[in-house]
Amino acid sequence: MRKLLNTKDYPREYKCAESIHSYVADIAEVTITEEEVLYLMIHLVRLG
Repeated sequence: MRKLLNTKDYPREYKCAESIHSYVADIAEVTITEEEVLYLMIHLVRLG
């Protein structure tokens, strides 16, 4: 079984995803779920 994505393994990407989450929440006044933050984080890991 493959190891699931762990936020502790990718602290830089998680911090970036959280920053994007805060930005979107402030600007667009929408709520982003933790699952959506992790989905964003997956793409940030792939870019890195």
